[in-house]
Amino acid sequence: MSRTYMYEYKEKDEGFKKAWNEAVDISVEAMEHEARRRAVEGVEEPVFYQGDECGAIRKYSDTLLIFLLKAHKPEKYKERISQEITGKDGGAIEINDARCDFVSAISKINQSGNPTTGDNDPERQSS
Repeated sequence: MSRTYMYEYKEKDEGFKKAWNEAVDISVEAMEHEARRRAVEGVEEPVFYQGDECGAIRKYSDTLLIFLLKAHKPEKYKERISQEITGKDGGAIEINDARCDFVSAISKINQSGNPTTGDNDPERQSS
């Protein structure tokens, strides 16, 4: 069975969809547990000297710990970024909307026949 078929089947069968979502929840819980273990308990890595293993060092993952804190206490650990954008010399940003220019040009054509001169006289439009 292809991956595409499985996703399509999930949308057609409510029982399968429920089982699918439960399986995803279980796997995410297992990944969170492993992330927590690596962040808090660390992982032992062998140390080698001249090609021979001579000991081990425990390494912890600060990055995983940060992600766990942000996930479980976002009100305290979320990113706090504020950005203000201004126009020239700190003034307002000027926005030119091309759609407004286009609608205005079409309106002039509909009203006058010649968008540049506003002239309806065909004799003068060709000169």
